[in-house]
Amino acid sequence: SVVMGSQTRKRIRHSGSLRDTLDVIDDAVQLSITQTKVKALELKGGSVFESGRNIYQYLIAHVAYKLDEVGIEEIRTAAQSEVDRHTGVDCEDYTIYIAALALNMGYRVWMEVVAFRGRKQFQHVYAVISDGMQDVAIDPTPDLETHRRLGFDTRPPQITKTMKIDLLDTT
Repeated sequence: SVVMGSQTRKRIRHSGSLRDTLDVIDDAVQLSITQTKVKALELKGGSVFESGRNIYQYLIAHVAYKLDEVGIEEIRTAAQSEVDRHTGVDCEDYTIYIAALALNMGYRVWMEVVAFRGRKQFQHVYAVISDGMQDVAIDPTPDLETHRRLGFDTRPPQITKTMKIDLLDTT
């Protein structure tokens, strides 16, 4: 259930279902597409790998990480992530930004919602972009145990379950 909303930021109660959260993420991606057209042109490389690396490097250099408040899931559009870049955003905000950039670059995009390190509940999300021949996972989120970035062209350690959700440009 949405507790606060605007065109750029929405907050979801932790008691909200995963499906509710994913629907709001999808809405934020759609809003973010027009917000990222110029930046996508700047970051597009000669291949999906190069484009993914450029997106990853841009986000780790310019948008800080910060876990949301306990009990509240804050979901930002790309424009709101830019506004909050110094205070920080978390994994779904990075995913929204990456998805919008990659859709503007003409790539197929999906999110992978995962549980890892033996956990049974979904706890993390990241984007995967594809040109149809190569898939590139992009995850600028720091690992809360090791404090290293989860990475570019890698996935989190010891994944126990994954849900894949396609994100399509419907504009």
